[in-house]
Amino acid sequence: RHLAWRRGGKEGREPIKTQFVRGFHRGLELYGAHAVRTREVADDSARSDLVRVEGPHHAIRLNKLGVPAVALCSNTITKEQAAKAAVLSREMPGGSSVVTLMLDCDAEGVHGTAQALPLLAEHAPVRLAWNRTMHGGKFWGRQPESLAEAEWRTIASTPGLIS
Repeated sequence: RHLAWRRGGKEGREPIKTQFVRGFHRGLELYGAHAVRTREVADDSARSDLVRVEGPHHAIRLNKLGVPAVALCSNTITKEQAAKAAVLSREMPGGSSVVTLMLDCDAEGVHGTAQALPLLAEHAPVRLAWNRTMHGGKFWGRQPESLAEAEWRTIASTPGLIS
């Protein structure tokens, strides 16, 4: 329903994308944090930093590609989430203290990235995975959930460290 709403010109009220369990506080939690602490994902973490994305479906897709990822459940980040993101990166076995940010590569993601970068940079160095011009602009308009494995390897091999 949500995809049809986006393609249909975004008319009417936005449909709910994801239902959260009672007690999950979107502005305080990082969706998927419990999963990246498991042994299975921890074994994969030597291949990648922990990535921060907008939505749960993006985190799930990256995890399927072997990339540990957590979702903000928004295109913006709170101070609490920024602090948790940095701590989680440092705690990842084989991970690093670098925070990788990969919000949607669209206008809303650009807005969210501008808001998130200074908050994240207060806690850790930040790596930007993509934006309008990186990678020759080929990912503009894309979301992390649409990535193929080869596309992720292209993104992961680009330094992108900005802080």
